[in-house]
Amino acid sequence: MKLFRRIIIFSNHYSPLFLQSANFLRNYFTQETPFETYIKNQCKSGEIKNLDTAEVYFNDMISVNPLPSTETFNHLLTCVSKIKHCSAAVFVWYNLMNVVGVVPNIYTFNILINCCCRLSQIDYGFCLFGEMLKRGCNSDIITFNTLIKGLCAEKKIRVAVKVFDIMSEKGVRPDSVTFNTLICGLCRTGEVGIGVEFLRMMMVKWKCSPNVITYNCLIHGFCGIGQLDEALWIFDEMSNRGIAANVVTCTSLIHGLCKCGRWTEAKEYYNQLVNRGISPSVVTFNVLLNYYCKEGRITEAYQVFEQMIWSGEEPTVVTYNSLMKGYFSIHRWDVAMQLFDRMGRKGLKPDQFTYSTMITGLCLNKKVEDAIYLFNKIEYSEHPLNITTYSAMLDGLLKNRKVGEAIELFNALEDNGFEADICMYNILIDGLLKSGKPEVDKATQFLHKMDGRELVPKKDALPCDISQHQRGTALSGFGQGKLTVLVAKMLQLYVKKGKIAIAAVAHLVVISIARPPSCFPVMNSWHDGINLSDVTQLPEGRWVDVSKAN
Repeated sequence: MKLFRRIIIFSNHYSPLFLQSANFLRNYFTQETPFETYIKNQCKSGEIKNLDTAEVYFNDMISVNPLPSTETFNHLLTCVSKIKHCSAAVFVWYNLMNVVGVVPNIYTFNILINCCCRLSQIDYGFCLFGEMLKRGCNSDIITFNTLIKGLCAEKKIRVAVKVFDIMSEKGVRPDSVTFNTLICGLCRTGEVGIGVEFLRMMMVKWKCSPNVITYNCLIHGFCGIGQLDEALWIFDEMSNRGIAANVVTCTSLIHGLCKCGRWTEAKEYYNQLVNRGISPSVVTFNVLLNYYCKEGRITEAYQVFEQMIWSGEEPTVVTYNSLMKGYFSIHRWDVAMQLFDRMGRKGLKPDQFTYSTMITGLCLNKKVEDAIYLFNKIEYSEHPLNITTYSAMLDGLLKNRKVGEAIELFNALEDNGFEADICMYNILIDGLLKSGKPEVDKATQFLHKMDGRELVPKKDALPCDISQHQRGTALSGFGQGKLTVLVAKMLQLYVKKGKIAIAAVAHLVVISIARPPSCFPVMNSWHDGINLSDVTQLPEGRWVDVSKAN
């Protein structure tokens, strides 16, 4: 076997300290050695299933002289990058490869950049991209596709489009993977219209044929923003181009149509899917079953459940959650409990939604003791409690007028390592107010406590009737009704401090103690500004009708 010598000269930027003063000589075989063949076969066969095994091979590779080829190292790096939670190890090995004198090539950098995307470290991926160019490696379609995929995964769509433009300027021709990645990224962020523009560019400018993935992204995107007619139009275009719809296509359409209440059309697409010999997926069944349950059509939902089992698809936790919630809604808590037991026998582990569904359903059906028993059972089992479970139990106790137990549960949160969020405070205060005037003082106390905690609510963390109002606006219209001076001052204080969400909860206090309620505007009457100057200053507990005072 012919042997030749390769001289590798490191720059000060890339070389290890002990190699900066001299040329580093390594011997390489011109042909693949049996050791390299063995390593490649191990990688291709899937025999390397954990990091420990891969590390043994890597240490052997960097210890032999002559070194294996860069291609062999790339095989091992690729193999390790696919092992779950092991992508970070690739960078350690890359540094060691530099130390021993292995020169990376374009494929090495593509592997590294892909690992950056998996680790949500796209910025470091661009650093590697720059290093690759400095080393004289020309980027290819895989490099750009990987960078675009990483940017889209982190919802940096505009940057991804700029990379696409740079790619075009460099003369790298985009392929269907490039366009599908960009179109899917745009659709996920609601920019479906721009996604359609890329579809046209794909076909007209670049003469690149779209496939079922391209159209699925657009259909799913239009369904997600409620534009069903546009989704159906894209579906028709897809059919006219001879591209056959698959289960993903039909599931997206069924989901969108059910979401908009177009049940007949949804059923038609489901039948079309079955008639074409395409087996519905577990997602398809779950979509249908969930919407049947939401509409109270539990008999049809259970038929879907049976059909799912008959077709060979195993029901998931999501399936059971939807069906149990449906049975609770029609007060068939006994059937829901049977499904919960069946779920356990099938080896499915309940998730936080399972427990919150069970607790909420039992409380809804006046089975509070059963709900408390289940809650305590969760607490002492291997399934940890979470804030969702606590919220469900708190809401159930309050709706069943068990105020003492609810407050005790709320106070026990911190002892169990949890911190109440804005949602839990809303549940508690709303429940206390609905329990009657004796609990108003307690509601006020928790309102002050919430203020002291400096809670900053998320947009979706407020009650549904409050979250519809824009942040940054204030309350108005209260001068037309009857207020106590105490609550008026509370509202004024919170609005001045810019704590609109807390002021919204204070509004609940106002409504609960106001007499008569008809004097007050509805919650939707918020607009800019608040004027409490018309509230007549009376001793605490006295009322004044300002509208008649003038």
